[in-house]
Amino acid sequence: NKEMSVNKVILIGNVGKEPDVRHLDRNVVVANLVLATTERGYTLQNGTPVPERTEWHNIVLWGGLAEVAEKYAGELKALNDERKKITLDATNEAITLVDTTELSDDKVLVVFLPDCHESVAGIVAGRIKEKYYRPTIVLTRGEEGLKGSARSIEGYNIFEKLMERKELLTKFGGHPMAAGLSLDAANLLELRKQLNENHGMSADDLTQKIWIDVPVPVDYISEKLIEDFIENMK
Repeated sequence: NKEMSVNKVILIGNVGKEPDVRHLDRNVVVANLVLATTERGYTLQNGTPVPERTEWHNIVLWGGLAEVAEKYAGELKALNDERKKITLDATNEAITLVDTTELSDDKVLVVFLPDCHESVAGIVAGRIKEKYYRPTIVLTRGEEGLKGSARSIEGYNIFEKLMERKELLTKFGGHPMAAGLSLDAANLLELRKQLNENHGMSADDLTQKIWIDVPVPVDYISEKLIEDFIENMK
C-alpha cells in the first residue's frame, strides 16, 4: 500500500473583501477569496529596521469549505465594516483633538483616546502621522493603565526616545519607526511634556519629502547636476 501525504498550509490574515461564492452543476460550491497576511516589522541585530510586510493571497475553496465560507461571509463583512467604522471614528476624534487643543503646537503628538479600541490604535497613529507629518502616539485605556502605539517619521527614532524615558513606562518595544507602549495614566502628561521639550527635530525634519524617480536623458547629466544631487543628499 502506498502511503498518502497531505501538504497543509495554515494562513492567518484578513479577508480583503466578501468571498465570491458560486453554485455550479451537481451542487458543487466554489468560493474565491483574497486573504492578506502580514509579517510584523522587526529590527536586526545590527540595528537595521525591517519594515512590516503584507502579502495578498488568492484562495479557492471547494465543497464543504466553500459552504463554510458562504455561511460566515456575512458575519465577516459585518465585523470588517464595524472595524472600519471604529477606526474612522477614532481617527476623526484624534484629528479634532489635534486641531482644537494645545496639541496643535506639539511636534510630537501624544493623543489620548479613552474609548478607542486598542486593536486600532496603531492604524489611527499611522493616519495621524501621515496627516500632520509628526511622530504620533495614540493611547487608550488598557486593563492596567494606558496602552497604545506609536508611529514615527524619518529622522526621529521613536524607540530611542521612549528608551530615554523608560522610567515613565511600564512596558514598551519596537523599532525606530514604530513602537508599542504601556504606562500609568499619571505619567501621560509628563511623557508628552518630555517628548516635546527634547524632540531634537528641525523644521527640515518636520517637512515631508517626496521622492520621485524619473528617467533622465544622458545629455541632461552635467557636473553641476551631480554636485547638486550630492548636496541634497547630505
